[in-house]
Amino acid sequence: MVRIRFGTIKIDSLADSSSVNSGINIIIGRSSREETNEGMGSINGKDNRVEAGQHVMRTNRSPGREEA
Repeated sequence: MVRIRFGTIKIDSLADSSSVNSGINIIIGRSSREETNEGMGSINGKDNRVEAGQHVMRTNRSPGREEA
C-alpha cells in the first residue's frame, strides 16, 4: 500500500471535473463531459447572404444523457 503524507495543502482553484478527498476514498459514479460546437463554415457562389445567424447542431447524443 502506498502512503502519501502532506503537512499542509493549499488549493488555489479546482476545475469542473476535480475533487479534493482525504482519507480512504472510493469514487463511484463520477463522470465529466465537455463539448464545444462552433463555427460558421463557408459560403460559396454568387449573391449569397447570411441572415439572422441561426445555426443548428445535431449530435447522436440525447440532451442530459451521460456517456459511458
